Amino acid sequence: MQGAIIRRPAALEAIETALAENPVCALLGPRQCGKTTLAQQVAAKRYGVEFKCSDAPVMTKSLHIALTDLKLERAWIVYPSNEEYPVHEKVRVCPLAAALKEVASRE
Repeated sequence: MQGAIIRRPAALEAIETALAENPVCALLGPRQCGKTTLAQQVAAKRYGVEFKCSDAPVMTKSLHIALTDLKLERAWIVYPSNEEYPVHEKVRVCPLAAALKEVASRE
């Protein structure tokens, strides 16, 4: 049954409640549990975040694929530093606080 969407009303309600209270929320879970599908069912805008521990992260192949396949409007590579810089027309490297501030300002 590949490609079928399983409706999860309780999960969708919890996400919508969290988003009503906070402009930024995290959707966590193990691999292949449906996080992306749930996010797509709720989100009007499609944003992506990739977390890195390196000093100077760069655009990865997987993020290029995510931009295309998930039709992301914008993405951030979050890392433990204070410097910010673009790595793609839709992707910026920055600290977590800067990414959260930018997402909140877009709502």
